[in-house]
Amino acid sequence: MNMFQLVADIQTADMLNLPTPDIEGGKAAIIATEATPFQKMLMDTFVERADKIRSGEVDASTDNMLKLTNEAKLMSIDPRLIIEDAPNDPNSKLNIAIDKVFDIWQKTKEKRSTQIIFCDSGTPKPGQFNVYDEIKQCLTEKGISEDK
Repeated sequence: MNMFQLVADIQTADMLNLPTPDIEGGKAAIIATEATPFQKMLMDTFVERADKIRSGEVDASTDNMLKLTNEAKLMSIDPRLIIEDAPNDPNSKLNIAIDKVFDIWQKTKEKRSTQIIFCDSGTPKPGQFNVYDEIKQCLTEKGISEDK
């Protein structure tokens, strides 16, 4: 960190004293979702894989806990992130997030409010399903123009 500070000017929110908008309810909203039937089925396969990994039945270069937990994390967002032809369930976390973004857009479009979506999982890769393109496509289909 000391070397980094030689070439960087670090400013924290406290140091800058910039105005920030209030968060509705005073804290971030957590929207819990139930696993879809397809996700529950995949979880069963993850349990089987974990058992095989733990018992040494699988070579670590083929399957390992890091790979499994990463796939489980992606699957929890939307199974299509790990299985291209998985069903597009309206109750996936991704689809619920898209619906929430659209609802907020509808309620605030007269004020031209801005929403920012942070997601470091399911990032774009050529020829693969990804969160970014899916959000854009779904919101466009719901009536939000691409430039918004």
